[in-house]
Amino acid sequence: MWLIIFFIGLALGATFAYAGFRGAPWVPMRAGDVERVVRLAAIKPGQTVYDLGCGDGRLLFAAATHGAVAHGFEISLLPLVIAKVRWLFAKHRARVTIFF
Repeated sequence: MWLIIFFIGLALGATFAYAGFRGAPWVPMRAGDVERVVRLAAIKPGQTVYDLGCGDGRLLFAAATHGAVAHGFEISLLPLVIAKVRWLFAKHRARVTIFF
């Protein structure tokens, strides 16, 4: 059992290191900042939003709540898994797509 946990931790750590080396480390956006970005971007229903390095998908789901179609891209495994789990329980998941 401990061996399985070790390899899962190693895989997650490796994806964090890869994402940090190839792009940028994952720094989650605060909830107030997400709403500010949506407001300043003036996201309207029917628009398409792309988020490169979407992390856990906070901006994608906020944009979908405002009626936009949102596409996110993430290379780090842990934030991608969190985003996919959030997608499963989202009200507007038909408007959100997350790519690896």
